[in-house]
Amino acid sequence: MRLVTAARHHLGPDQPELAAAWLSSIEAIAHATKGDRPACERALCATQRHAEAVSPDEPAPWPWIFSFDGRKIAACRVTCGARLGDSRLHLSEHDITTALNSAHDKQRALLHLDVATRDLQAGDAHSAFHIATRALAEGIRLRSGKIVDKARRLRSAYRDTQRPAVVREFDDLIHSSYL
Repeated sequence: MRLVTAARHHLGPDQPELAAAWLSSIEAIAHATKGDRPACERALCATQRHAEAVSPDEPAPWPWIFSFDGRKIAACRVTCGARLGDSRLHLSEHDITTALNSAHDKQRALLHLDVATRDLQAGDAHSAFHIATRALAEGIRLRSGKIVDKARRLRSAYRDTQRPAVVREFDDLIHSSYL
């Protein structure tokens, strides 16, 4: 949060809407990680507002900042929902579908793990591990430690003594990632 505040201060009151949208999305994820749902929802609303104000003809202010479209907003909402650890943040199927349409393989796999986390928190272990298995396989294919670590954290959150077939399949795949 200090970095977001410092960036906003540095940019000043005339910051580009695109930068404001990115900063608000980072703020929303930070609040979600902290478990502050009201602050997260306020930041998500600000993200939406700033993103809608971005002119499609306006070039990105910096080369490492890309467009901020509906897919980015949906991805932010999915990540926030997973990090809040409950289903009180309303996510529509449209949000989830839109977020998962990322063209970037690694980002899409990470978002799948966010959806799986949310499903697991909602008590749907079958759906969670079905989704997570595909994301983990992609992480192994990409040789992404970040994806594999996130998959491991998901698995450690499952405490049921029953291990349905889908969980055993996930366990076998996660074991193979150590090899």
